[in-house]
Amino acid sequence: MVKRVSVLVAVYNCAEWLPRCLDSLCAQTHPDVEVICVDDASRDRSLAIIEEYASKYSFIKYLSNESNCGPAVSRNKAFGISTGDYITMVDSDDWLSPDALERAVEQLDNNDDTASVLFRMVYHDADTGCEHDF
Repeated sequence: MVKRVSVLVAVYNCAEWLPRCLDSLCAQTHPDVEVICVDDASRDRSLAIIEEYASKYSFIKYLSNESNCGPAVSRNKAFGISTGDYITMVDSDDWLSPDALERAVEQLDNNDDTASVLFRMVYHDADTGCEHDF
């Protein structure tokens, strides 16, 4: 049985980076992903971008806060409507390799003693294009 993965995305004023984040989540090779975005009263085009993606992809759900509450409140709201067997979070300026969720699920499913999986993180400097491991 394929396990569903819920990806929680707290969003605040990140219109510049959000499309890359959402594109990476839409490109996942794992066959059952739901993406739940919570816009935290952004003052830029973030909510419009989320709405655009949600209209194209049925696995993207979203909520919006009437006032800025912070990422923890937003993630908790997303968690409250998640339906996944596994839950993960990404920030709205992050992106994942296409196989990231598939590999994480494989690790969890094939190792009974594994309770959580950490992703390899790479810092990308938007100004210089340089990348380095954390």
